[in-house]
Amino acid sequence: MKKILLLILFPFLLSSQIKKTVKFNYPVKDYTFTTKSLEVIDLRKEKKIKDLVFRGKYYSFRFPTDDLSKDIENWFDKTNKKRDKASNEIVLLIEDFNITNATKNGELYCVLTMKFSTFLKKEGGFYY
Repeated sequence: MKKILLLILFPFLLSSQIKKTVKFNYPVKDYTFTTKSLEVIDLRKEKKIKDLVFRGKYYSFRFPTDDLSKDIENWFDKTNKKRDKASNEIVLLIEDFNITNATKNGELYCVLTMKFSTFLKKEGGFYY
């Protein structure tokens, strides 16, 4: 009887995960008013963020439009309206952004791996 009950409840256990959308609540404000634009180049090998486990619950993260480049650019544009006198163009290069589950000493924990680089685009060249 216990085996039959376990087989019946098994699909519900696998599908019980919490889905969260990453929200950009805090402003990316340029207080010097020198940044004209922010261009984001996404070079990640794996575009989808894997599910993670926290305190026995599975969490699935995603960005609002599932396009990280457009989401970050829109986030910047939303908080920086007055850019008519600005001259700097910033390029953000996303090389790695991933969340993985790891086990150490019998404990399950999450590891965030990220590698971002920024460049200043000026006079036809890029400055790191």
